Amino acid sequence: MSAYDLVKAGGVRNFSLDEWSEPKILKLVSPRLLNHIDTLRELYGQRIHPSQLSAGWARLDGRSTSRHYAKGRLSDAGDIFPEGDVLRCWLTALTMGVFGGIGLYLDTNKSRLQPGAMMHVDCRPIAFPVLWVRNETGDYVYENAEPDKFWSAIKRVRLK
Repeated sequence: MSAYDLVKAGGVRNFSLDEWSEPKILKLVSPRLLNHIDTLRELYGQRIHPSQLSAGWARLDGRSTSRHYAKGRLSDAGDIFPEGDVLRCWLTALTMGVFGGIGLYLDTNKSRLQPGAMMHVDCRPIAFPVLWVRNETGDYVYENAEPDKFWSAIKRVRLK
């Protein structure tokens, strides 16, 4: 079963196939990921929009270590755009304890397709979640490598 099958069968409460520009990309995505994002949307209490770029859900080329990679397996990563307070959504995702990777992208507000900050969530093993920020200039800052820079970037995102 794929995330496409899950949504088509009505197995999630907060998403429908018409929210994706190319819904068939979900045939390459793990249903577990979408279940977690569905729960996140419910706990967060505001709409969460899926990325309209197919590569935000599944990729058949590029690095096979990417959680988006879906050749020979289902992708277990997705890019989302929360409405409202992205930091509150990020904190909600973090406290759920189901996402092994959570990224906050602060440089996506220039996108014509989906303005505002973006979040990446994935289902890598959770023992030590990987947290990162891609700052306003496009630099990646990882919490485990540069904690001071990471938390400084997080502090620039204000709760509304």
